[in-house]
Amino acid sequence: PAELRAKLDAGSVAIIDLATSLEYKARHIPGAFWAVRSRMDEALAAVPAGATLVFTASDPALARFAAVDAAAADIAAGTLAVHDYSSDESCPALTF
Repeated sequence: PAELRAKLDAGSVAIIDLATSLEYKARHIPGAFWAVRSRMDEALAAVPAGATLVFTASDPALARFAAVDAAAADIAAGTLAVHDYSSDESCPALTF
């Protein structure tokens, strides 16, 4: 988490949270962009160019599908990663 926080603060990483709106409101990584997979292009318009995109979701498959979608659409100029917090009971502690 400390390395991710540093990269997020530097603007080299953008976290894309694909949780439901209720899940996102209840808990999310500070600084994360909330997105709906079907409207990913709208959400990514706010992401810094060249940032590494980190996709996270309560369903890890959804995060993986979104990363594949972004790569296929050549949305990301940076690299792609997936964070799975579906089984991470300490997610609220990821408040950096």
